Amino acid sequence: MKFNKETVIVASYFLLSVSASIVQTDSELICSPTDPSDCYPKVFVPTNYWQTIKEGQEIPAGLHVRLNLETSTREAKISEEDDSNANTQDLVITEEPEIVEETMEEQIQRKIREAKENNSVKKPRASPEELNNYEAAVTEIHDSPLGSNLDLDRISIALDTLIELSHDIEFGAKLTSDQRIFQDLLRIGTKVTNSLKMVDIQEKAYRIMGSALRNNPEAVDNVLNKQSSTFLDTLFAQLRSIQSDVLQKRILGVIHALTQSDHFNAEYINGGGIGLDKLVDTFPSLGQQSKTRLINILEDANLLNIDRSSNSKRVIEDSTSPEKLYSDFLQDRLLSGKTNSETQLRLFFNKLSEVHTNNKNLKANKEFISWLAAESDTRAKSGKNKERDSSYTSADQAFDRGMLEARHIVFGNPMGLRKAYADEL
Repeated sequence: MKFNKETVIVASYFLLSVSASIVQTDSELICSPTDPSDCYPKVFVPTNYWQTIKEGQEIPAGLHVRLNLETSTREAKISEEDDSNANTQDLVITEEPEIVEETMEEQIQRKIREAKENNSVKKPRASPEELNNYEAAVTEIHDSPLGSNLDLDRISIALDTLIELSHDIEFGAKLTSDQRIFQDLLRIGTKVTNSLKMVDIQEKAYRIMGSALRNNPEAVDNVLNKQSSTFLDTLFAQLRSIQSDVLQKRILGVIHALTQSDHFNAEYINGGGIGLDKLVDTFPSLGQQSKTRLINILEDANLLNIDRSSNSKRVIEDSTSPEKLYSDFLQDRLLSGKTNSETQLRLFFNKLSEVHTNNKNLKANKEFISWLAAESDTRAKSGKNKERDSSYTSADQAFDRGMLEARHIVFGNPMGLRKAYADEL
């Protein structure tokens, strides 16, 4: 087919008209420096379909913009109310144009940077001179690790600050109102270590707890209400496991302070609570100062039968040995039937035997000796009658035999044990 000149001009005009309807010629163009024919509008022209946003294009506000994760290119279209059919592989970006124009890698790095700034980056540590401030001292204790990199000097300064403040009633209430502080102090106190300097730090941690609670009912209530039962379990476990008399005394100071609460006494001490069992169980392994502190706890709980007309604490500390008062307490509980179970009776009797075995100068009361003779005889007869009874276990038999032996070896005449065995046979 042949075309004349007029036909070509008309065709060319038509093409130009069509092209003008597609491209807004009044907008500024961006052309590739290597290919002048590769030009596109500087302002992105949206449609109802996704289009690739080319380098350098400005994106009008209000568009739906996404990052296509398959092609790693940015795309945009006119925003629609329902975009539920969008490809789930697309990362939809709704930020302003300045943020949208970031590359995916830049976006990731920016998000990480913002997270670090908002959540992860900690404030500069206080200088040693600044640790005499309450907030700085508490922060130091919160943030201090317990590994080999623990800064003993810094944490010692922080603890010294809290020791001074803990004697104040208001600061005591403030210390205990934050559940974490006592947990962190206990975390320090339970660290296993052979370092004498660390033991000194642990002593400070327990001293803070005891000072904050002493004569401070509000602080006591805070601890009882905010700390879980594991807090007390850990204290009693530490009391039994550590060897330092100083640390034992400090832990007992915390427990002693808690006895200001009637609720605590009713549940743990008076009425034969589990706390009383743990104190009785621990006594023989304590140092001498700690034994005295434990006896003070029993005295304040009105569990000791001593002359209250005198200064009983001075009697305890200066005149009567804590072992004697401990022995008198257990003898009274046993012969007067104040044990609340067979398990508690066995614990009290075994510990009484232990403390008398360790201290030969202790003498049992005549009333207790009479009770022990009757009790051991009753158990011997009962055991003989129950030998074929499945309810009479080997543990029952072992305890009854141990009571019989203690009656003669620990509290009486060892020579009488042979006759006792003969009578039993």
